[in-house]
Amino acid sequence: MQIKLSEKDLEKTLEKMEFKKSYPELVSKLINELQSKSNLIYEEISNVKSIIRSNIDYIFSNHILTFKVKDLEYNQPIFGVDGSMVLVRGIGKKFFALISVSQVIFERGSLDIENPKINLSVSMETIEEEYDVNPKTQAIMRMMIGESKAINILINRFQRGIIFIDGPLIDPPNITDLNYVKYRAEVFRNALKTNVDIIGFVKRYKSAQLRSKLDLKELSYSSDQEVVPILFSMLRRNNYCNLNDVIATRPYPLDPEGDYVYSKNVINLYKGFLNESGITEDIYSSYIQIFYGVRPIKVEFFAKNRIDAEGKLKSISSLIKKISIAGTNLPLPILLAHKTSLIRKKVAEVLFREVISKVLSYSLPDLDYQALRDMIYVSEE
Repeated sequence: MQIKLSEKDLEKTLEKMEFKKSYPELVSKLINELQSKSNLIYEEISNVKSIIRSNIDYIFSNHILTFKVKDLEYNQPIFGVDGSMVLVRGIGKKFFALISVSQVIFERGSLDIENPKINLSVSMETIEEEYDVNPKTQAIMRMMIGESKAINILINRFQRGIIFIDGPLIDPPNITDLNYVKYRAEVFRNALKTNVDIIGFVKRYKSAQLRSKLDLKELSYSSDQEVVPILFSMLRRNNYCNLNDVIATRPYPLDPEGDYVYSKNVINLYKGFLNESGITEDIYSSYIQIFYGVRPIKVEFFAKNRIDAEGKLKSISSLIKKISIAGTNLPLPILLAHKTSLIRKKVAEVLFREVISKVLSYSLPDLDYQALRDMIYVSEE
């Protein structure tokens, strides 16, 4: 009899295995310590909740949109792009970055949702360790260049449609390398000059965009990561909208003054390159919750002004609801791009060790295979 395990079942089984491998007394003491500190978390959440409750009418009137989405077919191409990187330490100052980038293509849009095409590219980049540059930063840059090229290929080939990328539009948000910023800005320009919308889909946000807009001193030590889920939950439970409505923050342009994630220099560099090309659109962002009970996500997109941004936000929300996995905010193109490009660290380390050490042991028979194998490991830098 064949037993089929879902991905969630497999994850639970692996978690149990990790617990079994841990010393029982250690696990017990960790649980006791966490329980003793849980009241601190309760106090923080209660404090944020109390502040929001006192200002909820003001917040709802000035910063929140609620709306219903139409269940319409979207027959233009839909794409997902994501990349993955694992850094492996080689010999001496050499590192090797294993990089994969996935393009997920639905040529007929939502009509083609069950028949995606997946293009996967894999490369190994050699990185020399330098005194003032972290090898991991270099590896991330090369992965992002690969992602940007994948986006550009889709723009040039299809000239229309919508591209979901896993992460923010300006990524990394603190890199000022002129060649990289200029190239990524050129990709954005190509999209804006054609009929292609690029949507940044941010699942784990460290932003303070909304909190800074609320201008509530009591929340000055909180971030959107705490404020947004609590706010959306309170709005729904207090009947500010129907449970089936989409709830979203009003879209605002990226503002480095109120959001510590983005460097002012980086945003100005992108704006400068885009303005030189005649592009006047700004990057807007909004937090949205498509379904009740799921974690809000952040979307980023280009728009001409606030009215244009609100219209685009409603269209994006409709499309996300149409192509999301049931009960989540996660569009299928993003999920597939992430899953197909993901290089797991342990897998990369095992493959790299086995393949490289075997090749070297054939070429260098006077060296011990195990010694060669132990020199190679995944870097945590």
